[in-house]
Amino acid sequence: MKICSHFSVLDYVVLVFRCIVFPSTFVVNTVIKAYACSSVPQKAVIFYFEMLEYGFFPSSFSFPPLFSGCAKLKCLNLGEKCHGQVVKNGVDGVLPVQNSLIHFYACCGLMESVMKIVVNMSVRDVVSWNTIIDSFAKLGELDLAHKLFDTMPQRNVVSWNIMMTGYLDLGNPGNGLKLFREMVKLGFKGNETTMVNVLTACGRSARLKEGKSVHGTLIRESGNFSLIVNMPLIDMYNRCGSIIDVEG
Repeated sequence: MKICSHFSVLDYVVLVFRCIVFPSTFVVNTVIKAYACSSVPQKAVIFYFEMLEYGFFPSSFSFPPLFSGCAKLKCLNLGEKCHGQVVKNGVDGVLPVQNSLIHFYACCGLMESVMKIVVNMSVRDVVSWNTIIDSFAKLGELDLAHKLFDTMPQRNVVSWNIMMTGYLDLGNPGNGLKLFREMVKLGFKGNETTMVNVLTACGRSARLKEGKSVHGTLIRESGNFSLIVNMPLIDMYNRCGSIIDVEG
């Protein structure tokens, strides 16, 4: 069933599930996740409450996909019902559940609810920090997001990408590139999202030399670029008034 849900064959997953007489918690959670990842995430919540009527006992793993689905829908009503279930089942102190709650409330624009959860967290991991910072960045609160970023006890490439994307979205590519240089200096290796951010920033600020340097790095390290990287690469050269073979 795990393989089926990975390939989004939702109807088949549900069909197989209906043939299981006594489904385990793991199996039920797999179906919840399949629904949450589908184009009908609200059915994850409907299915969850349906299974409760059949005696299902949820685990902490039941809730992150539920909140992911509610976040997609930005449906406060469904999310609050699931939050009530979290408290009822005593898993409100479990870190992945807390992180998924932060993401849900942030997607609904309820930063007061986000901060209530954050304040009550006994432990915050890099996912917690990234979710909080991303929430403020998307609201345009870049100064606050950057202050939180600077206080992070641990960062990963996602942390840097969040801040770079935030500055790009607010029309400040210079600060995005400044962060990239700092990131490289500290020994972090960027991913595809990083390269897209940097090339976009170079194009918007007409930094051809720096853009060429990034292009050279891409050629040395990968050679073949995905369409996701090719588009901002072409756009960067066009914006800088330079026509060049993207393949190098």
